[in-house]
Amino acid sequence: TIVKKMIAENNISTDDIPAFGVSTPGPADIPNGILTAPPNNPYWRNVPILKYLENSLGIKGYFENENDSQIY
Repeated sequence: TIVKKMIAENNISTDDIPAFGVSTPGPADIPNGILTAPPNNPYWRNVPILKYLENSLGIKGYFENENDSQIY
């Protein structure tokens, strides 16, 4: 993935990254990390994006709606 490539190019380990965050527009099941119906991609329905990214990267992740993530 592009994230793994960026990690390798910067000579860091995933152990150096405590967590990552993902924010998305539109309806989502935030507690379960699932994109339910993003308005900008009609083909992605009920995609467990947080689980996919955590498993792919081996890093703890956080998932939030784009409007709520602007608060942090």
